[in-house]
Amino acid sequence: MGESTLRIGIIGTGVIAWAHALSLRGLVRAGLIDAEISLVFDRDQDRADDFAKRNRAVAVGSAEQ
Repeated sequence: MGESTLRIGIIGTGVIAWAHALSLRGLVRAGLIDAEISLVFDRDQDRADDFAKRNRAVAVGSAEQ
């Protein structure tokens, strides 16, 4: 990932977030976009931590972050 990489934050790590993450991975692998999920937040910290770990992102403690 370079300086022009689009960094994406996700609020809520439910089913739709997983669908977006999988789609994003496919687009990156195909070379169509330069992007990454960088930050995630969910009110359920364990769920946020799991999502972040599986997507090489950082779980944060609030949506504002």
